Amino acid sequence: MEYVSRVPQPPLDGLIDDLYYLEGTPPYPDVTIPGNRVLHLRYRVRRPSA
Repeated sequence: MEYVSRVPQPPLDGLIDDLYYLEGTPPYPDVTIPGNRVLHLRYRVRRPSA
């Protein structure tokens, strides 16, 4: 399986660091990764240090 990462285009790039998904077949035939229709949102509540 491959970890695929994308950075969104402006203006979302200022708010979102990383969008990712797993692509391909699992490394072992007995491994299954169930589909999940859940959006995980992580955010910071502090100001960025610039």
